[in-house]
Amino acid sequence: MTVMLRETEDAVRKLNMQVQVVNAQTSDEFERAFAQLSAESVDGVVLLADPTVIEHSRRIAELAQSARLPTAFQRRENVDAGGLLLWT
Repeated sequence: MTVMLRETEDAVRKLNMQVQVVNAQTSDEFERAFAQLSAESVDGVVLLADPTVIEHSRRIAELAQSARLPTAFQRRENVDAGGLLLWT
């Protein structure tokens, strides 16, 4: 996961955008993370491929939609569950 995170951070910075890393593993942590990101008025969210992201895919999609935060996923399962965008 560390390599994936580092590569994602590098790609985002190359686009002259800021990176904020928020870790979440449980449904409650995802709720808090989206509330925090929404309160901080971030412009979008990128979720890395992780089993917990797939496990909570439907809830994450609901939280993203509720917070009106464009969210990109690395797994099709997340988009199938209602997520906005698939990126690889």
